[in-house]
Amino acid sequence: MDMIIILQMVLASISGAVLYTIIGIAPGTDETAVLAPVTIALALLGVSPYVILAFFIAAIVAKKLTDSIPVAIAGIPGGVMAAPMVEHAMVLKAHGVPDVSIKKMTSGSVIGTLISIPASFLVANLILPYADKISEHAGLIFFLGAIFLALMTKNKILSLAIIIPFALLIQGLRHLYWGLEVVPPDVTVFVSFFLGITIGPIAFTLFRLLNKEYLNKLPRLGDKEITLKQSDKEKGVPNPFKILTKKETASSAFGSILGSVTFFLTPVGMTVFLGEALTRHIKDPVARASRAIATMDGLTNASYISGRLFR
Repeated sequence: MDMIIILQMVLASISGAVLYTIIGIAPGTDETAVLAPVTIALALLGVSPYVILAFFIAAIVAKKLTDSIPVAIAGIPGGVMAAPMVEHAMVLKAHGVPDVSIKKMTSGSVIGTLISIPASFLVANLILPYADKISEHAGLIFFLGAIFLALMTKNKILSLAIIIPFALLIQGLRHLYWGLEVVPPDVTVFVSFFLGITIGPIAFTLFRLLNKEYLNKLPRLGDKEITLKQSDKEKGVPNPFKILTKKETASSAFGSILGSVTFFLTPVGMTVFLGEALTRHIKDPVARASRAIATMDGLTNASYISGRLFR
């Protein structure tokens, strides 16, 4: 490989890491919305595919590492796929260990990255000969995936029944665009609802605070004392395999492998399903929340990287 290309890859990786470290801290951002425009711009400029891939991977990793900060501190998802971790992060915050939440999530992200990149290329090599046939049945695969996730929930009947009106809603929005001639009839309209996962709860909370009766019923906590602690063991570069317990590392690795394979399903749904399935037997709330967020972050990181590499 040309040394100039390698230098460009290094510079692109550094730029992507710095830029999306800052963006990842901002709550409510959508991974696709903030990554796609820059990536497309690089492609239109004729940048080498190797450089684009280096930038893209660095940006994903940086974004997923830092979006745990607003989740742990304020309970606001830093990204769409961080939304399932809010409940468990708030448990850790209530027990006075939000720093543990950040460490566990970032450690899960690191494991997810280490596993997902080689796993993605391995899966790609396996399914490449069947790519055309898989594309022909993509709709059926997504539909079966939705049924599978619905059957894994507690309220199976409601989850199955809601698939139909939701599908009608999406198709109705498409036909609205075509009927109003916003786009030509031969253009496929993609409706993204992922931003609603992060923006929806924020908007709902803000509107709910406008209700004076609800506002008066909220508990008054008064002044809170915030302390920053750092032990001697935490100095230096953090080691994910020391931050996570063996069981947390194993569940995070398992989630990362599963996320790499099930990239065609909704990563948010798989995150919730796997996180709850692997931790529901743990009685201690802190231990359960720690295991859940490590597993979830590993899966979301792997699922997002795999999904974007394939697409």
